[in-house]
Amino acid sequence: MTTTIMLLVGTSSAGKSTLSKALQAILPEHYLLLGLDDVFRMVSPRWGGGLGGPLSYHGFRYEPAPAGPVITIRYGAVGRAVLDGMHYAVAAFAQAGTSVIVDEMLLDRDVLSNWARVLAPCQTYLIKVQAPLATLEEREVQRGNPLGLARGHYAVNDVPFFDRLVETTHTSARDAASELALWLQTNPQPTALQQYVT
Repeated sequence: MTTTIMLLVGTSSAGKSTLSKALQAILPEHYLLLGLDDVFRMVSPRWGGGLGGPLSYHGFRYEPAPAGPVITIRYGAVGRAVLDGMHYAVAAFAQAGTSVIVDEMLLDRDVLSNWARVLAPCQTYLIKVQAPLATLEEREVQRGNPLGLARGHYAVNDVPFFDRLVETTHTSARDAASELALWLQTNPQPTALQQYVT
């Protein structure tokens, strides 16, 4: 069987994590699940922006907008090395024969370009996970997530090319996962990610 990567892209509160777990639970083959939040948890608090670390300018930091509830995660050289390492780790799992579901919120389009370069040898489906901004902001409040994070990363995760779109406003994670699993059984040709190679 061909090793497969499912790269789920969407802003905060889009439903990627719930969908990823539902997919992992129903797919007949083994898929490892790796998310951006998993990688953030491995970062030393001194380099972590969410915790206000003293070295967060070099690692990851929250950058609020001057007006309005908008937060963007920015990264420095250390943060970029961590992101690149995540990309190569996913490729390494695939090359070793392990399929992977990736739960990814793009921090900028250059990150997507690097995904495209690193995963070029792999069978990778780019799955866009989305909901209207108003719905995302309601979820932020309900979940206690940082207010403004969904809005801060909404545009960059609204990617124009994708192999499959999942709209989570009225579709449960279980139903969306079932639809994706059926779609995968048709052996579609992945084409979207290579649109972002620069």
